[in-house]
Amino acid sequence: MRPLITLTTDFGDGRYLAQVKGVLLSMCPEAVLVDITNDLRPHDIAGAAYLLRDVVPSFPPSAIHLVVVDPGVGTQRRGLALRSSHIGAGQYFVGPDNGIFTELLDGASVHELVSGPRRPTVSAVFHGRDVFAPAAAHLANELGIEGLGPIIHDPVRLALPRAQVTDDEVRGEALHIDRFGNIATNIEVAHLPPAGEEGLRIEIGWARLERVARHYSEVPVGEMVALIGSSGRLEIAVREGSAAERLQLADVRGTPVRVVRARASMYGAVGTV
Repeated sequence: MRPLITLTTDFGDGRYLAQVKGVLLSMCPEAVLVDITNDLRPHDIAGAAYLLRDVVPSFPPSAIHLVVVDPGVGTQRRGLALRSSHIGAGQYFVGPDNGIFTELLDGASVHELVSGPRRPTVSAVFHGRDVFAPAAAHLANELGIEGLGPIIHDPVRLALPRAQVTDDEVRGEALHIDRFGNIATNIEVAHLPPAGEEGLRIEIGWARLERVARHYSEVPVGEMVALIGSSGRLEIAVREGSAAERLQLADVRGTPVRVVRARASMYGAVGTV
């Protein structure tokens, strides 16, 4: 099999991305390059961490992921190469030690990038091209992660928000908006009552929804719906519309989301949005 290298960056589609790809192909001409996305919000480390958690399980164990969202480039922050043993087990990751790999670190073999290949001149402001891309190519050439530097045990971890669960309610928050305007939350299916249980109320912004649907078509076109998205977390959507626009949320992250059992409600009957 030809080596597979993915790219996840905030570079957009301009010159920076082209230069990184040029380095990868110069050092490993047979590599297959796959763009996960290069349209992350600039400097959005947490957004990249959430994205990796959702996406990498779809890739084969031999995949190498080059991840560059690096607002601390040029500082004392470390570079990392790691091999996952949990989410995306067996896959390799290269990028800055700024929390971007938080969701992948449990049980991983984590190495600091202090050796291995680099470009002859390393720019202080473009480690994605000059440090991380050569390291990813090194792995694609099957030269071994041990050659990139020593194992470390203290990689940076983000304090990512987790849902709070009690007998009567689940409190979480919105994480991101996808291109359809669906709002993904950090409330997972395991946090919710059994499927089909009546008497729930889902609250976000001004909206109050009375159940968790199985799919979009359970409501009419234009109606808001709560359902479990493909990543196993609660989402708020509008059938063939945008929940973000309906709720007037331009930057959704951190918006409180609450799921309440009927016996805990203090509001009485609530109409469907």
